[in-house]
Formats: sequence, structure tokens, C-alpha cells
Amino acid sequence: MNLFVDNWVNINNIFDDTFEKPSKEDLDNLKVGFSVKISNSKERFWIEIVKIKDYYIVGRIDNNLIFNKKYDNNDLVLIEKNNILDIHDFEFKKIMLKYTNIKGKNRNKSKGKK
Repeated sequence: MNLFVDNWVNINNIFDDTFEKPSKEDLDNLKVGFSVKISNSKERFWIEIVKIKDYYIVGRIDNNLIFNKKYDNNDLVLIEKNNILDIHDFEFKKIMLKYTNIKGKNRNKSKGKK
């Protein structure tokens, strides 16, 4: 499988208030399995961390991309901590999975009724 690099957005170069910059403590406590949001300047997207080293992080893209032809869902990317725009830890991911499963079950029930 290919490992992609790009001109990822550096959080230190963003000067808007559309999100809260992750704290140094949060970045220092990253773990394999966490999801983090990054950007290639065209779109923001989620990756799931698969490897953490001193100077880089490898993540698997966790959603379909709209504006990219080089890499997409399930491809691996190489980033640095300063490329991380947001973090979802295990607890948040569990809540989201529970919510989407409940929503999916309700949607399937309503489709069956006519």
C-alpha cells in the first residue's frame, strides 16, 4: 500500500476561529486508533492513526474525498503533529458509533413501513 504525503495545512498558519487548536497535552497523548482531522488546503478530512513515531504519524484516510485524485479513503498518509486540526479519542468514537448505529436502525425501520 502506498504512503502519501502532501502539502498538509499547518495548524500554526491558520488564523480563523472555525475550530479550536488542539492543546500540546492532547497532541502528546495521541494513541493509535484515535481519529484526527487534517487538511490538504482543498478539504478537511479524518484519518485514523495507525503508527506514531517521534517526528511523524501515519494515518489511514477514514472517509471519501471529493477534491483529490492522488489518494482517497483507506489510503495511508504521513503527517506531523502540527498538521492536526482536531482529535477524536476512543470515547468520542464510541459515542459517534453508537449514535450512527441508532440512527441507521431507525432509518431502516422507517423504510420498511409504507
